[in-house]
Amino acid sequence: MDIYSAKKKANVLGNVVDIIQMQSEVGAIAAVHGALQTGVLSSTFTSSQGLLLMLPNLYKLRGEMLPSVIYVASRSIASRSLSIFCDHQDIYATRITGVPIVSAASVQEILDLAPAIHASSLQASSPFIFFFDGFRTGHETQKVEEYTQEMYNQFLNNDDLTKFRNRTMTPMDPDTRGTSEDESSFFQSIESQNFQNQLIIDSVKEQFKKVEKLTGRHYAPFVYNGAKNPKYVMIIMGSATEIAEETINNLNEKNDEYGVIKVHLYRPFSVKDFVNVLPKSVQKIVVLDRAKEWGANGEPLYLDTVATINENKDQFKKLDLIIGGRYGKNGIFLLNTQRTSQEIVEILPNRMKKQLADKNAKFYIIDAMKLSKEAGLGERMNTVIQMAFLYLISDEKKFNESKQTLKDIVEKTYGKKGQDIVEANFKAMDLVSKENLLEINVDPH
Repeated sequence: MDIYSAKKKANVLGNVVDIIQMQSEVGAIAAVHGALQTGVLSSTFTSSQGLLLMLPNLYKLRGEMLPSVIYVASRSIASRSLSIFCDHQDIYATRITGVPIVSAASVQEILDLAPAIHASSLQASSPFIFFFDGFRTGHETQKVEEYTQEMYNQFLNNDDLTKFRNRTMTPMDPDTRGTSEDESSFFQSIESQNFQNQLIIDSVKEQFKKVEKLTGRHYAPFVYNGAKNPKYVMIIMGSATEIAEETINNLNEKNDEYGVIKVHLYRPFSVKDFVNVLPKSVQKIVVLDRAKEWGANGEPLYLDTVATINENKDQFKKLDLIIGGRYGKNGIFLLNTQRTSQEIVEILPNRMKKQLADKNAKFYIIDAMKLSKEAGLGERMNTVIQMAFLYLISDEKKFNESKQTLKDIVEKTYGKKGQDIVEANFKAMDLVSKENLLEINVDPH
């Protein structure tokens, strides 16, 4: 966006976008609120604690029916410690604001759905939160199929734009806003906006169909993939849906009885669309959330699923079990340490060994500091750690392809800083091998 603005590249409306940096996320969302009230379309970008600072204004945007899109790279919220990696705590914290929430699972989906969300925002007169997994999808480099300018124009509805601008504040036609109401009129006013939920769902479905027509890729509030008459169905949201779909397809080659539902429109939660897409043959459902809700008897997506099934249990007569959880088992635990494998086995508590064993996790160690210094990068270990993860989750062919792609990116990014920096990063990548990644036996006995 900064590059487009600096180059004076016009948007779909033919305007050059202004980029304004405020003192904090509070200032950013306040500026968005003010701009929308005066008829200027605006968006903002945030994650984690930054999104939480915007909550008061999100209530105002939703209540005042102002169209905007808040892009969120979903990330953990600091509590007992800080983690910069992805989960959905920040997204779940916004549920009660009433702002619609849409999820994208990949870089391609972000590009596909962004214009559709902006169009729905104008059409339904509502702000939207459009999120994707931070430090996963948010930092992923992928080749994508782009829209042409003509395709973008198909999302622009001048009548919706005029409707929005006719409702904005102007000294030529003053009105009163932000009044104080007593409890009788306030409650009725809030309830009178219930109709908008269905309007939002219908608008999103309409725009998703437009995306499908332009791209050939299917989008809906809930997308099912898998066996025609499955016994087991997984429900999941975010980047993990890609792994889930690939796993389900592999399992169905041996035994065609598995399915997965990918959530795109999380709020408003369309019960009708969920029930229509969930196969009636399902016997067991597992719902995987990517956040922990403290003190609750289940995580948010799981509770939504249970409530929906309870309202429609007569349609799922074979269903006898719904379980929820936070994923997941069969993971890979990589520890950066200078200790030897024998020392790790001796000092690792049996309790932790048991947890890893119960989750069927593979445990590896690497001395990233040593390899980084050997490569000439000093204490900067991120290149080594990144390559180690790629090595552990990829086969040899994919690893070598990924390494070459990263080398191309390093060449492009650091080439101007000197060939010695480029070569040091290349050497760090090449040092990551089976010899430097040691697997630890996590048997607690």
